[in-house]
This record gives sequence, C-alpha cells and structure tokens, in this order.
Amino acid sequence: RTDLLKSHPFDLRFRVAADYAVLCALVSEGEWGVYRPLPVAKTQDEGFSSRNFFLGLSEKRQLSRRYFPRQRWRAESYFFLLRIYMTLKTFFHSR
Repeated sequence: RTDLLKSHPFDLRFRVAADYAVLCALVSEGEWGVYRPLPVAKTQDEGFSSRNFFLGLSEKRQLSRRYFPRQRWRAESYFFLLRIYMTLKTFFHSR
C-alpha cells in the first residue's frame, strides 16, 4: 500500500538492499502481504543489484540480523549457502 511505503522511505545507506530494508521493517511491525502466483516485474541480470550482488547479500544479512534476531540461525544458513552458490556460479560462468 502506498501509505506504508510513504511512512517507510528508503534508507539510502543501503545501496543495494534499500527495498529489502523496507520489507523487513514492515514485516517486523506485523504487516503482511499476499502471495500472488504471477510475475510482477521483469528484471535483467545486468542491473546494479546483479553487478553488486555480494554487497547486496552483505546488506541483507545485516538487515536480517537487525530485524529478526531470533531467526538468526536460519538467516545465517541461508546467506552462507547463497554466497557459496553464487561464488560457484560466477566461477563456472566465467570459464
């Protein structure tokens, strides 16, 4: 909803994960979304987020620790495995 986004402006200290910061804040405040099994955006792998994937991963990890400290073990496992996956993907893609 527009009112929620207006009340939670992007924190530009997070260069890649500012949108993730807004989502974390909203979820931690008890807001809920609705799952819709349809595409809402088309993205390209050449964008800023893709070129700065590991910075974004670091920012998202930091935000997850801040907003969801009780689920830290789950988030740490996820970010650890995602880092390994993307490192391998980058390595094999460059060959």
